[in-house]
Amino acid sequence: MINTNSTIRSIVFVFVISFALHPTFSLAWKNEEGVSNFRKSVTKILSNTCLRKNNYGIKIYSLDLGETLYEIRSKKLLIPASNSKILTTAAALKFLGSNYRFATRIYTDGILENETLKGNLYIKGSGDPKLVTEQLWLIVNELRNLPVKRIEGNIIADDTFFDNQKRIKTWAKNPGAQAYEAPLGALSFNFNTVK
Repeated sequence: MINTNSTIRSIVFVFVISFALHPTFSLAWKNEEGVSNFRKSVTKILSNTCLRKNNYGIKIYSLDLGETLYEIRSKKLLIPASNSKILTTAAALKFLGSNYRFATRIYTDGILENETLKGNLYIKGSGDPKLVTEQLWLIVNELRNLPVKRIEGNIIADDTFFDNQKRIKTWAKNPGAQAYEAPLGALSFNFNTVK
């Protein structure tokens, strides 16, 4: 399912930012008439009927001029949608590095005896965003190669790598089944959309 409002907001955001960063407009901002023309152009873009519900907010700030060039509902709290991926990726590259890999590890408190694991099996996640059915299938096959044919204990999913806050306070209280409303978690299987 595609979230039309999020998609429209993303398109408008990218278009406005591209528009704002275009060199021609950077030069035009040097005078009041250029700034005025820029504001009129952005207002025209935002008057599109697909944005009639006003479910967006924008603030465009010029580092050259040290002033806000355009602002409308900039303090309104919104779900950031796909735009947040840009900031998340930049932060991950800066603090984790480009070689960082998320690990999903398997632990046990038991012993392996005659192809039977006598004890619990723990699957500990560390936030891998790509832990999907195919990855779990590979993990299961690695266990069978040990060989483990039977588990007498429990299989326990451990998501304690993150804190226990699954939802942000401002999120909807009873979300639907859409993937973009999934709770947070360190063991996010199939994008955290498994019920």
